[in-house]
Amino acid sequence: MRKSLSLIGLCITIILIGWFYCTPFMVFKRIDNAAHAGDAAQLMSYMDYPSLHDALETKLTAIMLDGISKSPHEKTNTDLTSYIEMVKSDIIAPSINTLMTPKGMVMFFDNNVIIRKTSENHFRLDMGGSPPNGNKKTDETKHSFERKGQYESFNHFVMTISDPTTPQIQTRFHLVRDSNNPTNWSLNHIEIPKI
Repeated sequence: MRKSLSLIGLCITIILIGWFYCTPFMVFKRIDNAAHAGDAAQLMSYMDYPSLHDALETKLTAIMLDGISKSPHEKTNTDLTSYIEMVKSDIIAPSINTLMTPKGMVMFFDNNVIIRKTSENHFRLDMGGSPPNGNKKTDETKHSFERKGQYESFNHFVMTISDPTTPQIQTRFHLVRDSNNPTNWSLNHIEIPKI
């Protein structure tokens, strides 16, 4: 009797550990399901708005600065600084504000924002999700992305999504564990590919 109770206790413990390990995968699946269903309220409940907004603004600014630094034109520091501030306020901030709306996030997670390779060094951002041949996207293309999830630490999980045709272009979604409820996770950072 004691042996069977110990075995039952061990089985329950293993099941609970497995469930606890899988919680970020389940949260990401809920995020994905909410996006496909167009349920903006459910999708937004898994987002850490301030962290996500700041991370996207920082990433887009870094991408812009990298592009400017590779520019062959010589500019003074004053010209460069004013140009960067103008682009940040006129282009980056409105773009992030649009993306950070419930509708923008649903569109982003519903695979409607896709980076496509058009030639060796050129890429195109498809906001409507239509494939390169111009046909309306089918469920097959919609869900053809490769997904890989992994723990970075106990409280940090990363889901990497890439298109099999251009695997070097990866979007990484960072989930962090809620300190008050260790089974809850929230999205606080999206690493967009630098192309």
